[in-house]
Amino acid sequence: NCLKLGYDVRNKCWPDWMESCLKDAGIPHPLDKDGGAIPMQVVSPGVPLGTIRKSMAEKLGLKDGVVVVGGTTDSNAAFFAAAGVEQSFGTAVTSLGSTTAIKLLSRQYVEDADRGIYSHRFPSFEEDSANETSEAWLVGGASNVGCAVFRFLGVSNDEL
Repeated sequence: NCLKLGYDVRNKCWPDWMESCLKDAGIPHPLDKDGGAIPMQVVSPGVPLGTIRKSMAEKLGLKDGVVVVGGTTDSNAAFFAAAGVEQSFGTAVTSLGSTTAIKLLSRQYVEDADRGIYSHRFPSFEEDSANETSEAWLVGGASNVGCAVFRFLGVSNDEL
């Protein structure tokens, strides 16, 4: 997710300071035809961006015409998988892996760097029968100890 690359999810743009740093380092601007260090287009997870370049498909051993779609982080993917298609505000998911993460679908953007809480922009969805779409945020945080702490405490796979 581009949030972790420094993308401004509230204003939907790369910050000026990042583009200046890349330029000073001699790294191409993302909108250059040859590409750069950061994605030139940021989309919601699953949104098609286009097809893979023929040269890249050959390099990776893929068929020409493979569709490239927006991705996401592992804990956001866990939220999508666990919450299913009936997400609603207040839905929360905790995922256990190399990190332990908690995500909550919220109407409010929340950020608290001192506590490691941040918000990913959530794809718009219809909130009610009036077919109104709402801005939504996937608020959460993670602990890098993940399942390691449970293993240290002797918790088994069945108990997890």
